[in-house]
Amino acid sequence: QAPLDLDAARAMIRQARIAAAAHRRILGDSSAVSVIDNLDRRLEALAAGAGLKPSSILPPAMDGMLRDEAASLRQWLGRVRADAQDAMLALPGQAAANVAVAGVTGYGGKRMALIELDGEPAAAFAGRAGPGLRAVLVALLASESGLQGSFVVRGEQVLARWAEAGVSGKLYAKIAPTERGGAVRLVYRNVAGVSALVAKLAALGFAVEARGDSLSAVMDAETARLGVSGLEETLSRAVGILQEGQDPGRGELRGFRLGAQSEVAKMIAYIQDHRAQSVEAAGLIQSLMPADMHFETIGRVGDYLEVRGRMRLEDGAALVVYALRDPGTGIISHARAELDRSGTPLSLPQLRRILLHG
Repeated sequence: QAPLDLDAARAMIRQARIAAAAHRRILGDSSAVSVIDNLDRRLEALAAGAGLKPSSILPPAMDGMLRDEAASLRQWLGRVRADAQDAMLALPGQAAANVAVAGVTGYGGKRMALIELDGEPAAAFAGRAGPGLRAVLVALLASESGLQGSFVVRGEQVLARWAEAGVSGKLYAKIAPTERGGAVRLVYRNVAGVSALVAKLAALGFAVEARGDSLSAVMDAETARLGVSGLEETLSRAVGILQEGQDPGRGELRGFRLGAQSEVAKMIAYIQDHRAQSVEAAGLIQSLMPADMHFETIGRVGDYLEVRGRMRLEDGAALVVYALRDPGTGIISHARAELDRSGTPLSLPQLRRILLHG
């Protein structure tokens, strides 16, 4: 590994402070902060004693404090990360699913609902699915009959829980290179026994511990060197083993579709590319739409509801309006409109003409 200078060492300490603060928030334990305080004081005392400047390369002993395989800052950060990830598995609570996903033809019509916590969930489906969401989709498409339980995704993170008659499972994953904290952690219980699953998980590279009718398993930097795609596959195969009793093999993310959420994704993409036009369209619709035009809610974007309205025209065609509406005031802030089944947004002059003359 490359030599480490004092300035880089101080940057490592600053990043470690961020991790320690997060550890305290998650676990309510301030010992991690104390460890970093003590290490910082020791590093600065040694640097002052050796007369080091910010650009000075650290002596081997000081470098080892930070980067040795054992008894170093790097090893300590690994333990802190593992503690926090284990704590995620114990978190209580529940929330309503906000994204519906369906497998396309060739995948047996598999469907699932999940909880997406990135703020603008549908943006992920406009060709920019994050690592956590991609991993869940890979698992869905690789499964025999769909995924059981509740799946929550946020950025790189996945939290899943499922339970039925004597069987329960929890999964936490960070879909990132293992050397950057990526990991998959599992807790599973089956009153019929878990011995048959231990070997299957171990064959994937998990470190597995079984006790009676329960097991825990982890794959992280201590057990494997994997990148994002490797952890996607690991999550998919582990869920298949625990939920269906068999390894589904390598999964592949190709071909999934959304129901109403696809319109949410299109709306977000349209606003991003045509913000001024979407605001003007909202003004036209707010002021010129027929009083009897009915809107239905089809999704949510941040604090706004996405609504869809339909207006039958004199020539038999239909105008379809998609809009973001404030649920408190009813005011429409952004909108796009198209003729039914055209898929092409109308220009502002076209929309004005239709609203005025039908």
